[in-house]
Amino acid sequence: MLEYALHPVEDRLIHIDDFCRMDPVPYGWARCPLCLEAVYIVQLRGRSHTRRFAHLTGNHARCPLVNVTLPNPLAAQVGPPLDERGRRQRETFLQSWQRHLHTIRQTASAFGIARFTHTIEHADVLKLWAWPTLAQRDIPYILLVLAEFIAAPRSDKQAAWSRFWFDATVQKIDDLRKPPGVLPRLFRLRYRMPRMSKFPSARHLIDCQPVQMSNASPNDTPASIPGADIDAFEAFASRFVTSRSSE
Repeated sequence: MLEYALHPVEDRLIHIDDFCRMDPVPYGWARCPLCLEAVYIVQLRGRSHTRRFAHLTGNHARCPLVNVTLPNPLAAQVGPPLDERGRRQRETFLQSWQRHLHTIRQTASAFGIARFTHTIEHADVLKLWAWPTLAQRDIPYILLVLAEFIAAPRSDKQAAWSRFWFDATVQKIDDLRKPPGVLPRLFRLRYRMPRMSKFPSARHLIDCQPVQMSNASPNDTPASIPGADIDAFEAFASRFVTSRSSE
């Protein structure tokens, strides 16, 4: 269930409380930002009488909030053949890796160095660097989405896992290029620890909240990375660059 949905007639998110206070209520359905399916208002059980948005099609909705096995569209899209521009993009990323990781950890503080390097390898297989519209400032958020389930920080007493997903308008890297001043919408899905399996399902979902993306260049972001992480990444980068030197 959702606290935020897309406004029925305007291109913006609206909180359930604000939606319920609208008078008159605009014509048309509010929509789930992750799948664009229609949602309606439900009242949860309990003394608080909390309201939420729920999918009109219920468990049949083709939405990651309802079905965690749906493939992420960014993970299903392979970029064009790697050209010289793509190689420069990859090189620029590797030179600024500390700032990229710092940006990631501002959103997912428990994102480890091993997860970081594995996700870079995944992105390389998908030819992320070859997309002609790829912007360096978007890469940390793309890696968060590609990482799938991420352990929640210990400070979070409710959630065991987090997952990140762009809104339904982002089906490939090119879709991240918005008009000036408009950022893509990114969401954090938080899950409780399941009892019978390692990874959660839809019934373990706690909430889905929008994440503020930074419009700053990675070069503008200060970074403070532990020495052990620096050593681990430098060892990875040496192997990674050597293995791709013939491309």
